[in-house]
Order: sequence, then structure tokens, then C-alpha cells
Amino acid sequence: MVKKHVLGAEFKESVDRLIEQIKRQKDIIIKSYGPLMLQNKKHEPPLYQISKELDPVGHKWIKNLNEASVKLP
Repeated sequence: MVKKHVLGAEFKESVDRLIEQIKRQKDIIIKSYGPLMLQNKKHEPPLYQISKELDPVGHKWIKNLNEASVKLP
């Protein structure tokens, strides 16, 4: 009975520490990326673009990739 109580208490402490760590990481991400994490994906500008003049093939590829990502749920 004592062993069960000790293991239960240790497990609860581990879960509580894990939840606190996740909350801290979430706060760091929100502070770092702010609105990018909170906005609806369909209204976000692309994070990365390739200059059409410097790399026409790469520009077309990344443009198609950005357009396809908008269609994903």
C-alpha cells in the first residue's frame, strides 16, 4: 500500500513538472513568434520566398509549395 502511494505521488510530480515545462515552452514560442502562431493559416503571408530574378525555377517551386500549404487543413 505504501509503495503504491509513493509511486502515485512520484508519478503525479513527474506529470506536473512535465506540464509546467510544456507551458514554459509554449510561452517561449508565443513570445518568439507571436502572431504567426496565433493567426489563421489562410491569412498568413509566406514565411519564405525566392527571388524570381535570381532563381526562376526555385521561385516557381516555392510559390507552388506556398499555394499548396494554404489548401492543407
